[in-house]
Amino acid sequence: MSDLYPVKPHIAERAHIRGRQEYERLYRLSLDNPDWFWGEQAKAISWFHPWQNVLDADYEEVDFAWFSGGRLNASFNCVDRHLQTLGDRTAIMRSLFTEVLPDQLLARPDKAVFGGAFVGRWTRDFARDWQGDGVDHDLVDPEILRASWLAEKFDFRGALLLQAAWLHQQR
Repeated sequence: MSDLYPVKPHIAERAHIRGRQEYERLYRLSLDNPDWFWGEQAKAISWFHPWQNVLDADYEEVDFAWFSGGRLNASFNCVDRHLQTLGDRTAIMRSLFTEVLPDQLLARPDKAVFGGAFVGRWTRDFARDWQGDGVDHDLVDPEILRASWLAEKFDFRGALLLQAAWLHQQR
């Protein structure tokens, strides 16, 4: 029995790596020059602070640090950075947020697209009437946050705080 299984054509068409030779070439690059290779791969995601070193390795102490000095937010990379281009994919958002958001929000009939509804009339009405509840005032200035929610171009980094404030008001 072979350890290799043929890739179905409809999957191969969408693959980022176009075959075994391409895979082996990339694998060899990752071994021959890991700092360059993984540094290039890391450029595909958003970093709030860039890293100083791709890999800090102390083989004697068995101590390794990848992308030291860098800071990223996994939630932002998985969801928020895609809202501008993929926000109209309501089914994706529904599957991502079913465990987090209440059914009454996910089932809103006026929500044709996630991005449009999220920053639409409902969001702006909520922000105008919001009294600052549901966020830590030691960490967040409610007036600055309200202004960001009402701004012409919505900053999705404040979206989690908007959800927290809304959920707090529902209690």
